[in-house]
Amino acid sequence: AWLGPHIQQPQYEVDEHFVVNFLKQHPQSHQAFTPIKSGRSQASLSVMARIQLLEMGVTQIETADQCTFLDPNHYSWRQNNTANRMASMLWMTTK
Repeated sequence: AWLGPHIQQPQYEVDEHFVVNFLKQHPQSHQAFTPIKSGRSQASLSVMARIQLLEMGVTQIETADQCTFLDPNHYSWRQNNTANRMASMLWMTTK
């Protein structure tokens, strides 16, 4: 699996409700979140995705380090409320 550019943990703030719900479904995921302070936490999308992929048996996982919030070359709703999106299209062919 390849995890493309995405908002990185220091910029991705979620509320306590989000953390609690995610941990109910994936109890081993505490490392994906910073400690909750004032009802808020920073979440790591790459750690959350990696845990879910591993649960599905995917073991080869590559992660892009670009932060869509900090890098102006990527779209970011949290940065400027853009409705624009990025997409990656991957496929396999047979010979």
